[in-house]
Amino acid sequence: MAWATKQTFGDQNSINNSTEKFLTAVTLNPRELCHVQLLVDNEHASTVTDALIISVYTTLDDSSETWDSVPIMQFRHLPATVSAEYVAFTIMGVRKFRIGGLSAGGNTYTMGGAYRLDGVNA
Repeated sequence: MAWATKQTFGDQNSINNSTEKFLTAVTLNPRELCHVQLLVDNEHASTVTDALIISVYTTLDDSSETWDSVPIMQFRHLPATVSAEYVAFTIMGVRKFRIGGLSAGGNTYTMGGAYRLDGVNA
């Protein structure tokens, strides 16, 4: 097993509670695992009152994606402060995935970060 080079997601800005915004999709090879580290920033707020809902969606398609309507994984991150914070998790056992962000209320977020694939290829 060898970890691949760190790849950076492009940031999604102004994530509010009206429209979910998505990071760039990632394709996995058989038996690969992806370690994701998101950087979540609570923009322009003096207090944190609402969580960022982070969802992971999958597709079987490589080019014209048909994304699942229901995420395979979803969690809420309520930052401890108004400073940027990191959130890490792993994804495996899917062909392709993308990460969505949606505010649970009035707070606005920026979400970005990076990922590494484990480099195993069957």
